Amino acid sequence: FRRVLFRSGEAIGILESEDVDLVVTDIALHSPGDDTDGFEVLEAARAKDVDLPVILISAYVTERTHQRARSEGAFRLIDRAAMPYVVDLELGTQIDMALKVRKAAMIEAAAKRMEHAGSSSKSS
Repeated sequence: FRRVLFRSGEAIGILESEDVDLVVTDIALHSPGDDTDGFEVLEAARAKDVDLPVILISAYVTERTHQRARSEGAFRLIDRAAMPYVVDLELGTQIDMALKVRKAAMIEAAAKRMEHAGSSSKSS
């Protein structure tokens, strides 16, 4: 896979113009002159592909943040305020898991398309 790093305002444009298998974003994206936050990136990702996993990261996690992340469809919310090695380990684990889930969803979608194509050609 290919990693792409970008400023906050570029994230939504990249999601709209490129194929993406996973999004990892901080909730607080502080770029001069840009008010985009991680939840807006999550919304854009879900609008493009409901199965696209999005991992949110924040140093200021509250119960409300957890609830919002869950309700808006984030794959995971990682608390960056934990010890750095714990965050690195958790992030690596969640990225691996998200990519496996993504691959399974893509295989299932391809199988459904093939099944649909097969049933369409039989009815012709």
